[in-house]
Amino acid sequence: MRSVVELDSVVKVLDSKAVLNGADLVVYEGQTLVIIGCSGTGKSVTLKHIVGLMEPDEGQVRVFGEVISGQHERIKNRIRLKIGLVFQDGALFDFMNVYDNVAFVLREIYSLSEKEVNQKVEWALALVGLAGIETKMPSELSGGMRKRVAIARAIVYKPRLMLYDEPTAGLDPIRADAIDSLILRLRNEAKTTSIVVTHDLNSAYKIADRICMLHEGKFIIDGTPDDIRNTENPIVRQFIEGKSNGPIRF
Repeated sequence: MRSVVELDSVVKVLDSKAVLNGADLVVYEGQTLVIIGCSGTGKSVTLKHIVGLMEPDEGQVRVFGEVISGQHERIKNRIRLKIGLVFQDGALFDFMNVYDNVAFVLREIYSLSEKEVNQKVEWALALVGLAGIETKMPSELSGGMRKRVAIARAIVYKPRLMLYDEPTAGLDPIRADAIDSLILRLRNEAKTTSIVVTHDLNSAYKIADRICMLHEGKFIIDGTPDDIRNTENPIVRQFIEGKSNGPIRF
């Protein structure tokens, strides 16, 4: 299998703490990789390195075989055109309706006619199950609908890699399950490679081909959902059991 993302001994120090401390990771084409771990362990920082929003202090990040770390912004932007990013809060523009939110990147970056923009926006909204809400404002949408609009905006230009930062955070179980089903649908229909950061183990078990756990700046386990469920690794077991029984303390 071809690798899409590679982290090679990545170190990132923030506020005198090594959030990433020699992190190594490979993500293969067509896979859905889920990253789990306690708050503050560097999960979102990892995504920011992959998309070039953060630079490693040591090590290297490659995306689609190209080094993205340390590159000129022009090169990063070219690589970013192959990546869709869904932020934890959706990050929709409150002053734009749904149509204009989803069309934003197409209008800003691509030389397309309004007819072509319209076709792509309609396709993306239909794919996330939101056809017909183009004129609604973000304030009129439920949390789950806002997340789906954010996903539509990220997939509208058909990226090869999707990054999701806590896509089910703040949603009730029914809406969270709908987002999980959508992530699976995008993998199956659009053939995208996905990296998902989540605290939700039910979500991780449902959508993942592989699950990795970050602890003290390194990925300490990498396996299938069944591997994670059945692991004897004491740190991973404590994380899993803590998610079921209350706070986790390391």
